[in-house]
Amino acid sequence: MASLDEFITQAQTDISEVKEASTSMEKTKSLAEELSSQFQSLSAEAMATGAEQLKKQVEEAQQMLAPAISKLEEAISSAEGMKN
Repeated sequence: MASLDEFITQAQTDISEVKEASTSMEKTKSLAEELSSQFQSLSAEAMATGAEQLKKQVEEAQQMLAPAISKLEEAISSAEGMKN
């Protein structure tokens, strides 16, 4: 049988995992930057532009994570309120 404490603990774990995903996306974004630089050095402008678009898409994905964290924090607060 589930408990509020169990719910809170799981939601906190979920927040940590979302934050880890954001950190991982930093690595992905860095790779896109490297690709862009490499393509620019080869005068492959279309490919460099494509790599910049990849970076932008990863940044957009990262921005989507913040609202998820906020909602999970709201759920934790609600669960803590239910305990009182």
